[in-house]
Amino acid sequence: MKKLFLFLLLIRLTDICLAQTEAEFFKKKQLNNNQLNKRELALQFADKDFSKLWTKTANENVYGFIGDKYQRIRVKFVSVNKIPSTNNYVVSGKTMVKTNICDFQGTISITNIRKLKTISLGLDDEYKNKGIKGQYVIIGDYSFS
Repeated sequence: MKKLFLFLLLIRLTDICLAQTEAEFFKKKQLNNNQLNKRELALQFADKDFSKLWTKTANENVYGFIGDKYQRIRVKFVSVNKIPSTNNYVVSGKTMVKTNICDFQGTISITNIRKLKTISLGLDDEYKNKGIKGQYVIIGDYSFS
């Protein structure tokens, strides 16, 4: 009986250890997108500061939902500071769900940067002569509290 229990416990622990979280599954799916080049560029961009991506985005362009009832969450980054020579950022900001406003702070870590194979030049090629050299996808991890 003890051997059976131990065997079942080991099988369950293996399932837990090998299981992917929803976030890991999403990240893996995005990285396997056939529209992205396979070449990883995150280390090459470690000297670039992407903080304006989060602080200059208009509120209406930030989408999110929270909870079992999928309530709309609005996220506003007030401060984003890059940690030099890394792809890590220290952030602070505010969230709003219905009328409830909360402060948060945390980190964003860029784990992957991949270049799209084709460039979108916008509606009617409006960006054709704007000097666009490429379009990229940035994927990362975050922790806010």
